[in-house]
Amino acid sequence: MNIVIKRLDHIQICIPIGAEDEARDFYVIRRERDYCPKCGGKLLDFYVDRNQRAFTDGELEAFKVLHPEDRSTFQKVKYCRQCRKAYRSIH
Repeated sequence: MNIVIKRLDHIQICIPIGAEDEARDFYVIRRERDYCPKCGGKLLDFYVDRNQRAFTDGELEAFKVLHPEDRSTFQKVKYCRQCRKAYRSIH
């Protein structure tokens, strides 16, 4: 049996003694992009078209394959499941 991991919700890391501040700075920068600034929930990537239809990465790829003639443009947004808020850009 093969197990495919699609997403991790939590990991533990080891930090060398004395490198805690450097590691904290490194991971805080990464965390701000992947987690909601309002509630701390995990942000998911979606692509939205001009009709406000939202697609995941896989759905967007399937849509492009099934509808090659469609020239819609999609804007990438991040969406928080917990507070149900969408963000156009996270810096």
